[in-house]
This record gives sequence, C-alpha cells and structure tokens, in this order.
Amino acid sequence: RIATELCALGERANVPLLSGACGVASTILSVLNDANGLIADALEMGERVVEVLELLQRMEENVQRIDAGTQASVATRMQDLKILLEAVKDIVEKLGRRGWFMSALHLVTRHGQKLRHLDEEMSKQLKSIWEFYRLAHDAHLATTLESVRTYAVEAALERNMRAREKNGEAADSAALEEDPEVVKAVAVASGLTESEFAIELGTLRVEVHEHFETQGIKLDLILEHVAKMQLAPLGVYDGQGGEDRLKLYVYDRRADAPAKKKDKPAARLGDGGFGVVYQMRKRDSAIDPRKFAAKFVRVADGEQARVQAEARRLALLEHRHIVKHHEAFWHEDGDGEEWFIIMNELLAGGSLDDKITTPPPPAVERVTDWMRQVASGVAYMHSLYMQHRDLKPGNVLFDARSGDIKIIDLGLARDSSSSKSLRSAARTQVGVEMYMSPE
Repeated sequence: RIATELCALGERANVPLLSGACGVASTILSVLNDANGLIADALEMGERVVEVLELLQRMEENVQRIDAGTQASVATRMQDLKILLEAVKDIVEKLGRRGWFMSALHLVTRHGQKLRHLDEEMSKQLKSIWEFYRLAHDAHLATTLESVRTYAVEAALERNMRAREKNGEAADSAALEEDPEVVKAVAVASGLTESEFAIELGTLRVEVHEHFETQGIKLDLILEHVAKMQLAPLGVYDGQGGEDRLKLYVYDRRADAPAKKKDKPAARLGDGGFGVVYQMRKRDSAIDPRKFAAKFVRVADGEQARVQAEARRLALLEHRHIVKHHEAFWHEDGDGEEWFIIMNELLAGGSLDDKITTPPPPAVERVTDWMRQVASGVAYMHSLYMQHRDLKPGNVLFDARSGDIKIIDLGLARDSSSSKSLRSAARTQVGVEMYMSPE
C-alpha cells in the first residue's frame, strides 16, 4: 500500500524518478507476495502428498490393485513436487542474504504455473485414491458386517446395469426399477420377505459403485463373501444342537443370593422386554473357570435375523471398553418356547447408572476417566460404521477385576455404512429420550 501511495504521489508531483522507483518497489513487493504464496502452497502440497501416502499405507493389500498407470502418475507428481520443494527450500535458506530475491523471482516465473497445475492434479489424484480406498473399505465391510445384504443388492444392480449397457438398453435408475428381472435379482440378493421387499422397493435408490471392477474390487468376490457370511454360524444358528449346547453350562448362584433360593432364580441378574440375563459357568469349571452373563432373548416369528444381528456384531468387536462375546446359539425350552442365548463375559462391578445415582457423587477426575473410556469404545464402534443407538448409564458396566468400563447391549445397534441403514435410521426413533442426541 505504501509503494502504491508513493507512486500516486510521484505522478501527482510530476517526479518521474520517484514514480519509477515506486514502480520497481511495487514489482518487488508483488514478487515477494507471489513467492510467499507459492511457499505456502508448496508446503500445503507437501501435506497433501503425505495424505496420499497415508491412504496408500492404510489400503495395505489393496494398494496392489491400483493399476500401473495410477501408480506411475503418483510417482511422477511426487517427483515434480520434490523439485518444487527444493526450490522453496533454496529461497528460505537465502532469505535476507544476497540472491534471495532473484531466487524468488525465478520461482514465480518458472514454477508458478507448474505449481497450480500440480495442485490441481494432486487434488484429483487424492480424490481418486480416496474413492478407491473407500470402495476397498466397503468391500472389506461386506466380508465382516451384517450389511452384506446391501452389497449383494448393489452387486445385483451392477451386473444388470452392465448387461443392459452391453445390449444397448437404458441403464438408468428408472429403467432398472421397471425391469422385473432386475427387481427379482435384487429381491433374491437382499434376502427380504415379499412384504419387506415391497416396502423397501418404494425407497430403493440405485447406488452403483462405478469403480468396483475398474479399480479391482471384483463383484464375484463380494457375492462369495456374502454367501459365506449368510451360511457361517455363530455358535449354532440353525436350531440344530442348541439344546445340547446349553447343557455345557450350569446356572451360577450370585454371591448375594439367599441360601434358600434354587440355582436358576439365584443366578438371575436382570430382565426386561428382551428376556432374562443369568449368571452361568461351564459345567466343567475345572477346565474353564470363567463366568458368563447369559442373555436369554425371546424370539417372535420373523425376528430370528434381528436377534442374531446383535451376536454377530458382538462377535466382530474386540475392544477394551466393549463387552467380550463368547458364543451364541438357539435353545428350545421344555414349554416349546424358542430362545436365542448370547454368552458374554460377566461384568460384576455394577453399572455406571449405580455409580452416578448412589451418594456421594463421584469426583470430577473419576467421571472424566469414565467418559474417556466410554468415548473410546464408541469411537471404535464408529470406526466400523456401527452405531449403538441405546447408549445410557445402564448399558455401561464395570469389570470388577480391572475396574474398566465396558459398553453392553447392542440389541438396537445399526451398521451406518449403507444408504439403506441411514434411511431406516431416519425413520426410526429408539433409545431413551434422556440420553438421545438433541437432534
């Protein structure tokens, strides 16, 4: 601003020398500003390269699936950036000494356009690699989470879309939804009942991952994983042998249970709308002395998949602040009532609800530590695109031995990685109002 004002002053005073000197000063300041901006941009580019490298590292075995052209493109841009950063380093080292201004001028005139081009290309590259990583991560989730049904649907849509394109037929959303063969394929892949599918079809969005095949994520592999997940048992899911499985356990009396009570009621830990929880141990406790919290879940017709989902989620989670899952199986009692039994570790240290409602109130430091532990468990679940949806003090228990806090009860949990789950979550209100998020 000073140089500009001096130039204007020189022109008004009709002093050409002053005006010329001010013009040179303006040029110098302009170069300095450009050089300063380029230095900042170059450093930002360095951070962007680090992001790319971190993504590649996180992709692990998936990085091998990137085509050779993409790998070469990344290598070329990194080499260009290296040259540019060397020029920036040279300017920074010369600042305040002879030759620094000429170096800055050289950087502006020789590398300014190149940096802008490099920035644009790296942005595209980062977006492309991130998209591929997300797809690879989704494919991994398809092998581990219950959302495999969603990926089976997407795979069916992908195949039908490609077949229609090959035959020169329309392959947009409307055309796919009107094709009875596509609808049938989606219905089979989804595993939904006819009534459920009729409801779902009304809100079905055709979401096809364009890079599944071009980037190496093979649909056949996803469908293979889907089939394995649908057939793989957790304990005994098919109803065969469930009775024998329960015979491996016996009811374990609570320490505070009255002596006159029989073993089963004396082992009762709690109940609710879902069923009953008992304290149990292995029949041969000399070999396996562990104690378990056995959750007996009442199962109504058509609810088998829902109750199995909780056990499947627990089986996938392994975290210090989430209850450990042992096994799950079906059991039919003497009255012909069917139960789904989930065996988890026994947490005998009481609930967080007990701790915060029993006087005196806990110290701030202790509450802070409890919150840190809960947040750690929740963050782990969210990293797997899983939402608890019923987080409250009553669903947070203490390990009597270690004192650690552990999150329990995933009966209302949902996988949030698919559009189907997000649409369903938007329509459903669950949990306890006092502990729901405000929105």
